[in-house]
Amino acid sequence: MLEIVLRQITSIYRNFLWTDDIWKSTSALVAWKNVCMPKDGGGLGLFDIRARNISFLAKQLWNIHLKTDSV
Repeated sequence: MLEIVLRQITSIYRNFLWTDDIWKSTSALVAWKNVCMPKDGGGLGLFDIRARNISFLAKQLWNIHLKTDSV
């Protein structure tokens, strides 16, 4: 279920970036991994939703592990 949601969000992100419409799809001009690179590295500085989600989940697990009263 989560994978489907992440895929849909990324699709909306891409469609809006390339066509200014979230429902219209076209072929990408640049690879998505390059678009998600920092501006210093030649990208647009957008976040990769999947990587961002994994980092948030890891932080949540870390907090649960360290703080016994957080659950």
